[in-house]
Amino acid sequence: MEAGAGTGKTTALVMRIVSLVTSGTARLEAMAVITFTRPAAAELREKVREALEERLSRNDVGESELARLEAAIEEIDYAAIQTIDGFALSLLRERPLEAGLPPVIEPRDEIEAALAFDDAWREWLAGALERDGLGDLLGRAARLGLDRAVDSAREIAERFHANYDLLEGVRFREAGATPRIASDRLLGAIPRLRELAAYCVNDDDRLMQRLEEVFEFAAEVADADEGDRPYLWTHAPSLRVSTVGSAANWDEAPEGGKAHVRVREQLADLQAIVESELAELRRDVLGELTQQVAGFALEYAARRREDGLADFHDLLVWACDMLRTSPSARAHFRARYPHVLIDEFQDTDPRQVSLALLLTGPDEEAVPDPGALFVVGDPKQSIYGWRRADLPTVMAVRSRLKDGLLYLRQNFRTHRRLVEWVNGVFASWIGRTTSAHQADYVPLETGLEPPGPDWGAATVGGALPDLNLPQIREQEAGEIARIAVSVGNGDWQVRDGDGGVRPSEFRDLVVLMRTRTGLPALQQALEDAGVPFTLAGQSLVFATQEVRDL
Repeated sequence: MEAGAGTGKTTALVMRIVSLVTSGTARLEAMAVITFTRPAAAELREKVREALEERLSRNDVGESELARLEAAIEEIDYAAIQTIDGFALSLLRERPLEAGLPPVIEPRDEIEAALAFDDAWREWLAGALERDGLGDLLGRAARLGLDRAVDSAREIAERFHANYDLLEGVRFREAGATPRIASDRLLGAIPRLRELAAYCVNDDDRLMQRLEEVFEFAAEVADADEGDRPYLWTHAPSLRVSTVGSAANWDEAPEGGKAHVRVREQLADLQAIVESELAELRRDVLGELTQQVAGFALEYAARRREDGLADFHDLLVWACDMLRTSPSARAHFRARYPHVLIDEFQDTDPRQVSLALLLTGPDEEAVPDPGALFVVGDPKQSIYGWRRADLPTVMAVRSRLKDGLLYLRQNFRTHRRLVEWVNGVFASWIGRTTSAHQADYVPLETGLEPPGPDWGAATVGGALPDLNLPQIREQEAGEIARIAVSVGNGDWQVRDGDGGVRPSEFRDLVVLMRTRTGLPALQQALEDAGVPFTLAGQSLVFATQEVRDL
């Protein structure tokens, strides 16, 4: 089920649960109900309880339906209404040996997991520097100008740690030595370059000065050990000389044309070889470093599995692995949870999809059993890419379930003028063409009429005079404060929730900001105008005047 904002996604999910219960299709304990966060899971549990109790209070409830509702209300506190990681943990704790885990499994929260990763990384890094030749590898990286190699390795390790299930069997470094020819080409070109240098009639010519630097560098290369020569190129003089030198300072070369043109051609050919070789050397070092870091991520994942200490992602990986590799465990949980219902499906990731499909269909690639999988979401609201939420994955499931796809378009929160404005703006931005990476825009509908002629979307303020940015922010903040005072004085009207309207209050106003850059000016303007306000958003406490003063 695909639903836009305010169309009752969660209500539809709750009603589906109630329908399964009252029809006798399934008991509440036979459903796995998944949502994205723990607060959302707690809220969803209460909504299910309220819906069951409301249905129970009706006069038209039959005897058999009454018994089912009463049983569901008794089961509500034990029902599998939880986050995906909580659900995966419950599966693993029930069948740990079939998952290849110790009997006791301990999940770690985000802070514990981050601290444990820090410890594991430091331990591995110290050992690898001594044991696995990592020190020599980092030395080679530094000589090739990759000064942030250790920092980069740490960043790569964090990414690999978060996606270690994709690393098995992946190679980041191809075997075989890269040919080293740049130094030989340079030394071979020096005699010809010296011949051409003799045709320069002005020693102050910039190209001639560059040639002198090249001759000095060539002497350094000739004196170096063969294995060290490639690393000297990171501090070589620039061979990019296409605009260096003046034709007036050079005579004709024997083969015709000005000699400086021939010098430029020789150095340009050499530059292309040098750039290619340095790129290969760096790629080789980074590939080897990446391969070692991948080994760390896999070793650390194996250690967590052995110890039964699980990060968020481990729970999903281990649960999917168990359902794939243990036919008895999969059969048990498919019988235990014949109905899987997922809220906020747009925020799901490939592992969560795999878990749902393993429980509801013959395999991960097949269409789920009829009625086994019910999902609600809005692909346009897919925002959790940092947690591997993957729109192409969601769209693939959407296309697989297209025969049962329903749209919820009726918005219950917003009146017609605002809905028309939203549709007009977002239909032009998002478009109507569906692809794996872009959901199409499905227009909202509403039956709510605006309570008055002035209700709708509006722009306040006007063209600004020629001011600098701080002055513009100050003027904008003053305008917002003026509107806030007007709202607080009751000059605006607000729907009261019962079909009527009431005078506005300060608590009816929200100010959304693109960035926090203009926040100090707005805070000051609101304080000067006597407008009470609260701040929402991470890290805002550190921007308050009190903390800055402290």
